[in-house]
Amino acid sequence: METLDKNLGSMSQDLELRTRELLTTAGKWGRFLAILGFIGCGLMLLGGIIFLGVAPRIPGMGSEASIIIIFYIVGAVLYFLPTLYLFRFSSAALDTGRTGNPEDLYNAALNIKKLLKFTGIMVIVIIGLYILAIIGAILFAASTNF
Repeated sequence: METLDKNLGSMSQDLELRTRELLTTAGKWGRFLAILGFIGCGLMLLGGIIFLGVAPRIPGMGSEASIIIIFYIVGAVLYFLPTLYLFRFSSAALDTGRTGNPEDLYNAALNIKKLLKFTGIMVIVIIGLYILAIIGAILFAASTNF
């Protein structure tokens, strides 16, 4: 019985060690992608701000400019949240890999859940917008005489 307990303990420690290694690797890649995401958010926001200053100087640019500016700024804000969740996951995953602290593991799992939930909701919204656009295009085409 004592040998069985030692074997189970050894297997459990081996599994924990391999899991910590996996979390460390995932944390490194996640942090890399999150940093690129923050840079992308900043560039989108900067692009919107620059276009805000440049658009009035472009002849014939009216409501199109405001649509482009809103698109860039809203896009940056929407892109920021999943990037923040990814960064938080990565930090917690790296901490878990180093220390094995269960609270860090919980925070990593919580933030990856938030990331996936946010992404899932955004995909549902985008699919809904596509469906509305297709229906609108069909109705528009049906109402015009070729």
